[in-house]
Amino acid sequence: MTLAHFLGLSRLPLLVLTAFVLIHTDPVHVEAAAAFIVAAMISDMADGMVARKQQTVSDFGATLDMTCDKIFVCPVLFLLAGRDELLLWFATVITVREFYVMGLRVHSAAHGDVLHSRVSGKIKLCSTYAGILLLIFDVAWGRAVLGVAVLIAVWSAVEYSIHARRLFLAEQAVEMSDSGVS
Repeated sequence: MTLAHFLGLSRLPLLVLTAFVLIHTDPVHVEAAAAFIVAAMISDMADGMVARKQQTVSDFGATLDMTCDKIFVCPVLFLLAGRDELLLWFATVITVREFYVMGLRVHSAAHGDVLHSRVSGKIKLCSTYAGILLLIFDVAWGRAVLGVAVLIAVWSAVEYSIHARRLFLAEQAVEMSDSGVS
């Protein structure tokens, strides 16, 4: 395990702390939740920078980072949504996108291909974090920012699908040529 891995894994206890304070809502807890979310954002940025600086970049580290992002963000979205129907839809769409893209990436990896992170995925994550922080502080336009994150999530899923389709078609062509089918 490298320092970058530990930074990525730090989002797991931060999730537990964030969930605890979001469940016990009062002004002190709101500020604590925001601090934990900012710490998770920093760990998300730092793990990749540390891995590159220490030359410990690996497929395992990239998968760990992606997984820890999802494990942190998705429950926080549902905790914030509570019984708000629109926020529940937002949380659902973002969560479905997260696991759909993860499935594409895992399938690609299982077949020796790499479905690299896309800029749209990074923009989606940043806008999701921004929406979460605005919602925690009850800023009126936090819902709109999270709505934009949902649109970016859909766009990102389409972009990953197009890229994955190219990989899958190339894989299918190889399988067909290996089996003698023309």
